[in-house]
Amino acid sequence: MSTYELEAYIGNKRYKDGQSRCTRLLKKSPNDPLLLIYRARFHRGLGQESEANGVLKLLFERNPPIIDPTVIYDIETFIHEGTLDEWPRPLTSGPEINALWNNAINVASNRSKTLDLYRERFANAVNQRRWRDAGTALQNWKKAVPSDRTPRYLHLVILQVLAESEHDPKTAALNRTLAVRTLQQSGVETVNELRAAVVICRRQEEWAKALIELLEKSENDGKETILVCVRNDWEFVRPRIEALLELKDWKTLRELCRSLLVGTESNKEAALRLVQL
Repeated sequence: MSTYELEAYIGNKRYKDGQSRCTRLLKKSPNDPLLLIYRARFHRGLGQESEANGVLKLLFERNPPIIDPTVIYDIETFIHEGTLDEWPRPLTSGPEINALWNNAINVASNRSKTLDLYRERFANAVNQRRWRDAGTALQNWKKAVPSDRTPRYLHLVILQVLAESEHDPKTAALNRTLAVRTLQQSGVETVNELRAAVVICRRQEEWAKALIELLEKSENDGKETILVCVRNDWEFVRPRIEALLELKDWKTLRELCRSLLVGTESNKEAALRLVQL
């Protein structure tokens, strides 16, 4: 059976006909998870939300549990579609979905497959703006490859997003604190990391202080590429000037402006831009 047939019923909003067709197919394949997901979708289309939730319960309680990531994603998408009109938006698909992903990860055949599942879960969560689920995927990804800076910096960004999205003020404040602490512990090793770090700093309450500390630390860490960017690239010079203005640190600002008036062509270009501030 091609899913295109059932998808066509949904596309044409022929939910009753689709439900009848799905029921007949389930008599032949009662354990097919994709058919059960379509059954739930037809129930929802007909306004039968309790029946749709009943189908979800069957999927969650299956034994052996579902471990196919494609099926898990389809279930997750179905849950997500049911929350599109809710406000505030849910930040997670719930513990049942988390358990399904854990089952899939636990039976992964090798380390490479496990990492693929972490990345896939993270990407799905971001696409559906489920920031807690994205954070969970990144935490597991970080633990699996502690030397990989990619999940570490992605987690830093997600912590900041959670700080601005969480419904509970205490949880939001905790995520904001974790974002800053993670940034301080991680440092920066590439220009892209520096860009992300600057954005995070500028979204803090004491943004100017955090930004100056970040740029000074980046200068002192001894990485030539970062050092050149911090001192000469207007992308980083401008926010530094703005932070010094915010802090009213006139002495440091004067020294910085003086340094921009001499030296390389990039410094001269940055100095000329001072008049645009």
